[in-house]
Amino acid sequence: MNNVKFIIKYIVYSFFVIFPIKKNKIVCNNFMGKGFGDNPKYIVNELINQKTNCDIVWVCKPEYARSLPSSVRIATKWYEILYEFATAKIWISNVRLPRYLRKRKGQFYIQTWHGGLGFKKVEKDVVDSLSRGYVKDAIHDARQTDLMIANCKFLENLYKDSFWYDGYVLCEGLPKNDCLTKSTPEKDNEILSKYNLHGFDIILYAPTFRKKMDKEVYNINFNSLIKLLNKKTNKKWKVIVRLHPNVNFPENYIDFNNDIINVSDYDDINDLYSISDMLISDYSSIMFDFMLTNKPVFIYATDIEEYKKDRDFYLSIEELPFSISTNNKELLKNVEKNDLKKLMYKYNKFNKKYGIINTGDSSKKIVKIIEEKLG
Repeated sequence: MNNVKFIIKYIVYSFFVIFPIKKNKIVCNNFMGKGFGDNPKYIVNELINQKTNCDIVWVCKPEYARSLPSSVRIATKWYEILYEFATAKIWISNVRLPRYLRKRKGQFYIQTWHGGLGFKKVEKDVVDSLSRGYVKDAIHDARQTDLMIANCKFLENLYKDSFWYDGYVLCEGLPKNDCLTKSTPEKDNEILSKYNLHGFDIILYAPTFRKKMDKEVYNINFNSLIKLLNKKTNKKWKVIVRLHPNVNFPENYIDFNNDIINVSDYDDINDLYSISDMLISDYSSIMFDFMLTNKPVFIYATDIEEYKKDRDFYLSIEELPFSISTNNKELLKNVEKNDLKKLMYKYNKFNKKYGIINTGDSSKKIVKIIEEKLG
């Protein structure tokens, strides 16, 4: 069935390439049809802010359409999406695009990726753990890419060594991190109201995706954690949970209630950083994004050895500026003894070592490139 769908889309796309490329059209993709989020969102926001003369199209599943700005066109049907890619001057995507999308002469493709400095190994470095179809898509995507973006030399080198890519990398920070240098009171209030979080301090729990979807890896005792923090800080705490976009039906893995709230349907995790007072994650690169807010990050990972066999890591556990917990007892202990002053020293030392860039104007620099390509 998948092969039949691929062939149909290949044929339909081949028909659409007879139409001329529209010189002011930009087509954007976030996690293959998710809502308005990640690096493409912040590039689009800057295009809108600068009143760039362009027709912006967002590839989107119908259930996410409500989150898009009114000035952005939405493509939801598969044949509409193929037409928009076939006729757009600029492509922007944060994940690999399928092989039936073939860039034409005169088109320009910005592959923003969706991670920054990463902990877990990816792409060519874990090729044996990837499906054959994905690897073919990744190689095809890399060959079509004209520009990638990075926030440190480590990531720039990783693209060139492990992403089947030998093109230009703009190492000037990540658009999605631009917002970490700015205050967003209106957006914060909107989120707090949506999830009834006013008056609470917030733990953001955001683990990464695993091939083996074992409920055990998400077994944090949130009730004990909330009780500890309520006592330690003399404040009231709640947990918001945002599972990876590849994880369907979060309620199968987490027992949600009034204090443990599912926000996995929220488009842009970067908006959640501002309202959150601490992060708990595992192997996701968001640990390094959230670190830029100068708030505590805790690693909770019950399956480190198993995950290392499947993916392994670029950095050693000891290099991370975060405490590591493999069970609930360790997590509670690490949260209890957390010292923000010592943590800031570790963050600064780590950032200096890897040269992480976050000037707050990455989106502006990318928009300048886009405007040059649009002519």
